[in-house]
Amino acid sequence: MDFWMSMELSKDVLTEEDILVLGGTQNEISREMVQELEKREYNIPLDKWRCITIMMGNRGFSERVMYSFKKREMDFRLKIDHVPFLAANKQGKQQLIFEMLMRSLDLLEEKFKKVRPKLDSDVYSELNRLREDAQEIAKKQGWVF
Repeated sequence: MDFWMSMELSKDVLTEEDILVLGGTQNEISREMVQELEKREYNIPLDKWRCITIMMGNRGFSERVMYSFKKREMDFRLKIDHVPFLAANKQGKQQLIFEMLMRSLDLLEEKFKKVRPKLDSDVYSELNRLREDAQEIAKKQGWVF
C-alpha cells in the first residue's frame, strides 16, 4: 500500500518553530508508515492512502473528503486542532497525527458505503486489516498509549 502525507498550515496559529516541529513529527510518522505499508497489499479499491493535515485556525480551509472509486484515489484534508497540538509533548503530537490518520480510514469506509453500497464484505475486512496494521505500527513506534 502506498502512503503519502502533506500539510496545509497557517502562520496565524503556528510559529516557524511550530511548523518545523509539526513537519518533523509528521515526517517521522510518514517514513515509518511508508516503510511498513509498502511491503503489504490490501484488496481494497484504493491505490494510495493520501492524507493532508490542516492546521489553520478558525479562518482556514474546511475539511475535504473526496474519494473516486473509478480512479481508486482519495483526497482527504483533515483538521487537527492547533491548541492541543501545541500543548502536547512529542508523543501527544504523534498521537494527534495518528488519530487523524485513523479518522481518514473511518471516513474512507463511509465513502465506500456511499459510493458502492454493495461492495463485497471482503473489502471491509481488508480495510480493517489495514487499520489493524496501522495501529500495530503506531504501538510499535509509541505513537499511541
